Amino acid sequence: MAAVIASTKTSSPMRNQVSPEEWQTRVDLAAAHRLAELEGWQEPYTIFNHLAARVPGEPEKMLIKPHDQLFGEVTASSLLKISITGKPVGFESNVNPAGWSIHSGVFQARPDVNASMHVHSRPGMALSALKEGFMFLNQEAMRFYNRIGYHDFEGIAAPDERERLARDLGPHYALILRNHGVLTCNRDVASAALDLSIIMRC
Repeated sequence: MAAVIASTKTSSPMRNQVSPEEWQTRVDLAAAHRLAELEGWQEPYTIFNHLAARVPGEPEKMLIKPHDQLFGEVTASSLLKISITGKPVGFESNVNPAGWSIHSGVFQARPDVNASMHVHSRPGMALSALKEGFMFLNQEAMRFYNRIGYHDFEGIAAPDERERLARDLGPHYALILRNHGVLTCNRDVASAALDLSIIMRC
């Protein structure tokens, strides 16, 4: 557990241990997990989807859910604070290694991004399997016209994939991971969640 910088097992409430800005980000990210569960964006009844947020004032750290929690179990206090750089973080710290690889790659490449969301929802999985990719069939979909990237499937995400994933994301805020799922990112949790919501509806 050495790689985990903060955990739920503390002598005082998490809210008293972090800055007001970090606490607000924790609340927002926990709420995004509940929204994702409510909307059915997580892979049904599994723990392998993940949302993350950069820690305010600590740009080399991010918040992510414990690997063994379902989206509906995530709270502001249960979120883990882990390093974006350095040695990969994985199951030994109760973190999904693929989640660390994907989100740390996004945050390292994009200093303008403070939230990153990746899900295996049924609509997202279907979209990721379409040869044509995302189709601009309505007004909301046009939000992503010339603003969405594509990343070819490489298997379960690993640390050495981060550079290629960031390359394929480019300057965009949305990425289709071919035969895998969907990723959105943005300046804050609410904006990334809104983008994900639009993609899921379109």
